[in-house]
Amino acid sequence: MTPLFVYGSLKRGEGLALLKDAIERQESATARGRFLSTGQPLTAVRFSEDGMEIRGQLYWLRPEAYDSTIEALDRYEGRPRLFERVRITVQSRSGPVAAVAYQWARPGELVGEYLRAVERKIDIARYHASCLEKLLQGEAAMGSEPAIDVQAHFEGVLFAAVAAEDQLAEAINIGLALDLGHASLAKVLAAANRWEMTGELDRWRQRSVAADYREVRRLMTHHWSRKTVKGPVIEVQEVMRGEHRGNRELGAYSRAVVEHFERLRAILPRVTDSFQRGGA
Repeated sequence: MTPLFVYGSLKRGEGLALLKDAIERQESATARGRFLSTGQPLTAVRFSEDGMEIRGQLYWLRPEAYDSTIEALDRYEGRPRLFERVRITVQSRSGPVAAVAYQWARPGELVGEYLRAVERKIDIARYHASCLEKLLQGEAAMGSEPAIDVQAHFEGVLFAAVAAEDQLAEAINIGLALDLGHASLAKVLAAANRWEMTGELDRWRQRSVAADYREVRRLMTHHWSRKTVKGPVIEVQEVMRGEHRGNRELGAYSRAVVEHFERLRAILPRVTDSFQRGGA
């Protein structure tokens, strides 16, 4: 009997109750894939060889209970309406093992969820930038290093911006059924080279501030101060890579990042329309 790989609700509670009397033996195993945001309190996965590691359990079921248990699991997982049963290869202590598993069956319906998340992240970045502007007007904003609230809001801008870009990549990944595992926007657009929105989004992605803010976030947003006739100002470190030569004062830099994503917001209705027309 082909073993069953489980990673979410089948490891606990009601799901496990359907299985436990039929389990002959089990061991830990991993698969490759990506987790999806469904807007529902359930764990949804799409399996793919170039995805991230998904940890789970491998269950070998007793032969006499195999068919009835699988039928019960199909009902529990809402197959084929919500989840589909697929064959995958997992890694166990003894090496690769062929297994069956359940994955989300309706990825195309999640595009709107991801695009709404993009807009929400843009709003979060704008909120942090607005708070930062107010803080930078106060004398307590900088001592020997930026005040905690100043740094927190600046990092909030960067983390929301990177998250918005990653959510957009996953929306395209799902909407065009590319099935890439945890892919960057650059990788997704390269794979979607015939999609009508690829050129416009690629031009947006290649604006100089785009590579800069991601690298700054990777460096954990180091700062330094610079003397001016109006007093010291806080600036963000200039990164080794990237071509952005704009103002690096924290407030101005945050405005540049937010403005970059407001450009994306203006593009999103056309992205949505393209998906509604079938991603032509």
